[in-house]
Amino acid sequence: MTKYVPKKLTQLSANESAAIDTINKNLDSIKEHIDDSLSRTAKSPSQMQAALDMNGQKILNLGVPTEDTDVVRLKDVIENKEEIKQMVNTASVAVEKAMEAAETAEQAAVDMADQIQLAKDWATKTDGPVDDGEYSSMQNR
Repeated sequence: MTKYVPKKLTQLSANESAAIDTINKNLDSIKEHIDDSLSRTAKSPSQMQAALDMNGQKILNLGVPTEDTDVVRLKDVIENKEEIKQMVNTASVAVEKAMEAAETAEQAAVDMADQIQLAKDWATKTDGPVDDGEYSSMQNR
């Protein structure tokens, strides 16, 4: 929204209805500007309803971030750089271990499928050895 610029009245007596109309338009414009303003004291309205374009300008005097949703200042990142590096490294190690565990689980699933097939063969095969020279329980029936 643009800055509020009131319409100037040049005279009241010549055209009273035009003057009243100008005053009413000014009041409507003031109301619209107030409705579209952001409260500096946290009174309503105090929430953004659209993106805030800083046009390359800085936001000054930010407080120390204490909540997950707080803005982080460069100073805070620099001061906590080593802790942040350690968290990234810990996360990387955790990802590697998870990948290894997934590979182990995948191999275990393949081995289990082989064992299931061997058990089925042992239980149902009627001729010749099943695996490793063992004979099926059904062979001599």
